Amino acid sequence: MAHDVFISHSSQDKTVADTVCAKLEGRGIRCWIAPRDILAGANWGESIIDAIAGSKSMILILSSTSNVSQQVTREIERAVNKGLVIIPLRIEDISLSKSLEYFLSTAHWLDAFNSSLPTELENLADRVEQLISGAAPPEKKQLPAAIQTTTPSRRWVIGVGTLGLLVVLALVFGVSRNKHVPETTPGSISTGSNLLLGLNSPRMAVEHFRVDPTGVPERLGRLGTGNHQPIRMNDVVRLSLDMDQPQYVLLVAFNPDGSVQLCYPDDETIAPAAIQQLEYPSES
Repeated sequence: MAHDVFISHSSQDKTVADTVCAKLEGRGIRCWIAPRDILAGANWGESIIDAIAGSKSMILILSSTSNVSQQVTREIERAVNKGLVIIPLRIEDISLSKSLEYFLSTAHWLDAFNSSLPTELENLADRVEQLISGAAPPEKKQLPAAIQTTTPSRRWVIGVGTLGLLVVLALVFGVSRNKHVPETTPGSISTGSNLLLGLNSPRMAVEHFRVDPTGVPERLGRLGTGNHQPIRMNDVVRLSLDMDQPQYVLLVAFNPDGSVQLCYPDDETIAPAAIQQLEYPSES
């Protein structure tokens, strides 16, 4: 009998694996899980091989025990060989062993530790339903929750202290993934290469200003050129971007308190239009 999902797990994680199985089967998703689905008297290895071959996807319950389990590694290898989509559900804060990293280095996993299992089970069930139905994930018109934040002022204030400045230009369309992205150092941005974010000849400049007590800004140089002064809390930057072709752009600032500030576009509920030039902030 064909199954939608093969659940790979260590015997020590049986409770979590059974919980995952119950959640998926409650959604009408057919699961294969050992030892429940191994017939009495059947050869264990043959049953595993047949079940993997008859499944559409695999869920790996990733823990410190399954991470070093030879049995789990063999199941992952067979799943990769059969072309199954593998979804690791990490229930402990661990890194992949070298054996699993070989097969799963590009897999997108779900974290279900620190009491997040109920939420991630819902996400897992949604993901599996999309996989077995062949449907694309539902289109979201709203920006990701990580950048849903108010922007009280269009002036981008640098709140970096000793952490340095990190400016992120997130291009959600047209970014080449096979080109090297130049590294940046705290307080600087690499802008002098065509390889920046994989764009075609991008031209980006970030000017550094300091506002005196009277409110008058003093230009201190351009970041990334080596001739600017050290950055202080409450300094101000102005970004100019010129691209060869229109791109969909999000400009995001990461603050030292852990918050994330959406700088561009203004309306965080509407996807940005494709642009070829950007001045931030827009006023002088």
